[in-house]
Amino acid sequence: MHASEAKIKDPVIHKLIDKIKIGDPVFDPDNKFRHGAVVTIKTKAGKSFTGTVYAPKGSGARGIEWTDVDRKYRTLVAMSGLSAQKIEDSLSIIHAFREVQQVSQLTDLLR
Repeated sequence: MHASEAKIKDPVIHKLIDKIKIGDPVFDPDNKFRHGAVVTIKTKAGKSFTGTVYAPKGSGARGIEWTDVDRKYRTLVAMSGLSAQKIEDSLSIIHAFREVQQVSQLTDLLR
C-alpha cells in the first residue's frame, strides 16, 4: 500500500476528518484567495486558533521553485517504475527544455 493510501485509511486521521466542518465562503472582494483557505481549530476548552492561507506553497501565485518541482517529479515519476537514472536524466532535460531540439529526447527516456 502506498504511504498516502495508508494515511487515507488511518482511523486516527478519519477521526480528524469527521470533525471538519466547512464554513461559509470567505468574502473576498480583492480576489486574494488562490485556492487558499481559512482554518479555525476549536479546542475542547473553548479556545479558537485561526490561520489564513491565500495561496498554498507551490501555487503559481506564490511562485514555484525548482526544488519543489524536482521533489514532486521524483516522487511521482518513481511510482511509474522508471529507473532512478532515467528520472534524473529526464529531469535534466526538463530543466533545459528551452534548448531541447526534439521532444523525443524527453519522451524516449520516459518509456
